[in-house]
Amino acid sequence: MRRGSTPYVKYVVIDTYVWRSAQEGDLASLHLLTTVGLKCEYKVVIDKDNEILDEYLKAVKGNYLWNRIYSELVRRKKFIKRDKAPPDVVKKYVLSYIGLDYFDPSDIKFLQVAINVPDPIIISKDSDFLELRKLIHKAIESSSPLPLMIERLRKILTPEEAIEKL
Repeated sequence: MRRGSTPYVKYVVIDTYVWRSAQEGDLASLHLLTTVGLKCEYKVVIDKDNEILDEYLKAVKGNYLWNRIYSELVRRKKFIKRDKAPPDVVKKYVLSYIGLDYFDPSDIKFLQVAINVPDPIIISKDSDFLELRKLIHKAIESSSPLPLMIERLRKILTPEEAIEKL
């Protein structure tokens, strides 16, 4: 970064499935986590209640590689905490609005923090997130203006897609 320039923070919300996949040897997920850890502009968004962090820790408990990645992310101050939007707001003003009948309740917390940061990138391999992405893009193509909460969720990427764009 040039001296005197203003840093641009890019917020990523990473679904637990990506952490689990990295632990199981998925190279794209591992590459993604490494890229986020090494590039200074990226911050991993978690909630202030640590519900997301607790889920990460539970999912990959005792894995040496994950512990190394996690320790490095902590050392580099990559985690940033944000408030979660109320779950009813996400359900009513995002999921129902977009026409998604079901979304895994355990994954709503990721949407709750994503709508509280500017221009987030949500990274997931989970079918619920990919279905939400499809419906959001369909709504965008219909050219009707979308509420800001939904507009903020337009960047849902798989680890492979995220590697190409990050």
